[in-house]
Amino acid sequence: MRITVSSQELSSIVVKLQPVLMDRKMGYVGVRAHLDQSLEGMNGTLQLNASDAHMDLYAQVNCMVQGVGECFIAARLFTEIVKQLPTGEVGLSIEENALVVRVFENTQFQMKLPLIDKFSWLEEPHLNDVTTVKLETQALSYLTSQVITAVGLDSAYIYSEVGYFHHIDGHLRLVATDSVRLSYSQMPCDIGACDIDESFLKEGICIARKGLMVMQKMADHDGETIDFSLSAQQDMCSMSVPGFKVFIRLSYAAYPHYMSVLLNEDTPGLFKVNISRELFLGTMRRILLVSPQIPIVQLSFFESQLTISSQNKESWGKEVMELSTSFPQKIEIGLHGTGIIDVLSHLAGTHVILTVLGRHAPFVIYALEEPYGCHSRHVFAPVDEQYGTS
Repeated sequence: MRITVSSQELSSIVVKLQPVLMDRKMGYVGVRAHLDQSLEGMNGTLQLNASDAHMDLYAQVNCMVQGVGECFIAARLFTEIVKQLPTGEVGLSIEENALVVRVFENTQFQMKLPLIDKFSWLEEPHLNDVTTVKLETQALSYLTSQVITAVGLDSAYIYSEVGYFHHIDGHLRLVATDSVRLSYSQMPCDIGACDIDESFLKEGICIARKGLMVMQKMADHDGETIDFSLSAQQDMCSMSVPGFKVFIRLSYAAYPHYMSVLLNEDTPGLFKVNISRELFLGTMRRILLVSPQIPIVQLSFFESQLTISSQNKESWGKEVMELSTSFPQKIEIGLHGTGIIDVLSHLAGTHVILTVLGRHAPFVIYALEEPYGCHSRHVFAPVDEQYGTS
């Protein structure tokens, strides 16, 4: 195998493999050079593959191929080398049981990476009786940004480690919870070039956090849509854009009936507070400096003011914000402040709505205006004064 490719192009496809490689001390990357005479200006492609228990990633870029072939190399060393390559043409070649990396311009850099002989190139999985739809990238990117950080890590409940993707009332909705909060965001099925049948994802699928990370990365590419395919057995899905494709093994977790925790926004006695997102976010960040180890804040609504406070054994702080909504009786709510900061950091627009019902009722945050026809809600479980769940 012998190819020539620009360092920028090589770096761009290595980055696409990071959801698989980022938390693995020991892993490998498959490298393959393939001839394709139909390409304009190039005569082939450099293809990379990385896999784990959750997914198989494939990324490729056009290049000049002087010799075809394939090999496997240590992922960490290869990715670190690619990050440090100077701008210019890079040569990759197999020589004496090693992958040799050369930089041709302005330097004599050369490094040999030992090959891993026990692996062979993993061909793309085959999906049976596949259904394929197009998803609008900008809406999908916003959708995943609202939900992905609510997916828990190392949770006692398997459903807290996945996102639930399903069809509801003419929308595709993504839901996640980490037991502190539940977030959902949905996009219209008929937005842009998309026209999704109401039967698609009617039963819903569970996608692990890594899969959601790839979904967001794909949605951030330059095209208008991505192809989303689902097998008839709903055990695997794939997503693809030019030069990048992923196959995700779906979780068999039974997602709970989350609708029961959503607050009816027509509930009598419910207050809706319109507040500046930046001001609220800044205040929350300052207050949490008081107690970063126990990031619990108390929100006190009374008359036309919101008092935000936090304390620990050694320090205490509070800040008062003026409101356009008046509360005839005081309502105090304890909340996990880091979750609120995370939500506010990803919400769109300049203003957010806080829905307040009572001390033990769910506390909800959402953006006053959202792009691409999307609709999102972030529901927080109150905590008591002893920092336990209310």
